[in-house]
Amino acid sequence: NTINFSFSATVIEISLGFYLAVQVDKLKVSTELIRAVLMMPLMVSGIVVALMSKVMFDPFLGIINHLIRVFGMGPSAFYGAANTAMPSIVAVDVWWQTAFVFVIMLAGLRGLPNDPLEAARVEGASEFMIFWKISFPMLQPLLLTVVIIRTIDTLKVFDIVFGTTGGGPGLATEVVQTFVYRTAYSYQQIGKAMATMILFSLLILLISLALQSLQRKVESS
Repeated sequence: NTINFSFSATVIEISLGFYLAVQVDKLKVSTELIRAVLMMPLMVSGIVVALMSKVMFDPFLGIINHLIRVFGMGPSAFYGAANTAMPSIVAVDVWWQTAFVFVIMLAGLRGLPNDPLEAARVEGASEFMIFWKISFPMLQPLLLTVVIIRTIDTLKVFDIVFGTTGGGPGLATEVVQTFVYRTAYSYQQIGKAMATMILFSLLILLISLALQSLQRKVESS
């Protein structure tokens, strides 16, 4: 479940955040208001986001199910069903953290040197080719840095899961952090919980080293 959540959330957040950054960078007007609106979710703590989403996804009183009924579809249990609980948590994390990717990548786009881009335009290159052949390669090291940050952050997810499903229904959304919390504080198996966290920390270290190795190869190429 932890790997599933981390992979899904990271891929969607990186893709969506990068896409929004590219589109906003094309705008010729001031983008301060757009950035402020997109950054608003980052100002809210994880447990507050979890509780807000729990209200919004409520099968009887939630606004999401109300909108579903407006379009003629039946209500969904969201957090209450095993097949929709994890996608719902991923969706909430995407809403919460996509702005982080957006802000970093927009800063990267705005910081690119203008001379190579103008030279390519003079040569008659299309905007797509300029982006794909010039802008994107220069952004790859920064993009990989964001991937590393978001991967590590999503691997240690706790507050959203704990505040919404607690790892349920059943074990459908049980992640390492909620498992360790329950093992230590509900079952009083402190040794088992600590051993799990040590192994999990080693796993995160190996993933981080692998991604950093990939980043160095990209930077040197």
